[in-house]
Amino acid sequence: MSSEHLQGLNERFAVPNHVVFEEGRGGLPVARIRNEHASATVVLQGAHVTSFQPDGQEEVLWVSQDAVYKSGKAIRGGIPVCWPWFADHPTDSSKPAHGFVRAADWSVVSTEAGADGSTVLKLGIQDSAESRELFPHAFSCELTVVVGRNLGVDLAVLNTGSTSFSCGGALHSYFTINNCATVRVQGLAGKSYIDKVDGLEVKTQEGPIQIEGVKLALSHAMGGVMQFNGVMILGDEL
Repeated sequence: MSSEHLQGLNERFAVPNHVVFEEGRGGLPVARIRNEHASATVVLQGAHVTSFQPDGQEEVLWVSQDAVYKSGKAIRGGIPVCWPWFADHPTDSSKPAHGFVRAADWSVVSTEAGADGSTVLKLGIQDSAESRELFPHAFSCELTVVVGRNLGVDLAVLNTGSTSFSCGGALHSYFTINNCATVRVQGLAGKSYIDKVDGLEVKTQEGPIQIEGVKLALSHAMGGVMQFNGVMILGDEL
């Protein structure tokens, strides 16, 4: 990342006492957000939130100490944006797991200081000749990150072409915890899920999710609120 590019980002999008753009690990450009409520870091490659720490509290997100910060490489931890598919591609195993936008360059769309003291950062990505080799459709994705007393992350996808397409995605969040034995995830009772540890068997969740061993489950829950040991997770699709 050239100093000229960072200078241009700061001239257009820096907001005093809210957000500046700097060179991060591996030379990747990042948005450093700091306001009266919290601090956060967003790597522009992948529109990847790697840190959120409310004032006076511990870091909320987990990033692997072995995470690779390199152009074209996905970062392990934080909140990777998985799109236009989640996990393995449904029909072509040669395509990258979790889609391609998590390792692609996103552009800054806008920044804003909220009336409540929060900071709003919007990043966007559109289809290109390179993306159409993996996903032959016209699209526009926009990720909105709101850093305040809480962290809000919202992914919006627009079909900019003339034909329909199917896609899937996830904000694949990694949380810092002290003891996995105490973890409880509320809000998925009665929902079906695919148990990837038990031969992809479809099961129904009974009560809160508890970590009693290796667990890798894909929930079919749609809409509502989940609570992860006091962390509220809201969305139209969970």
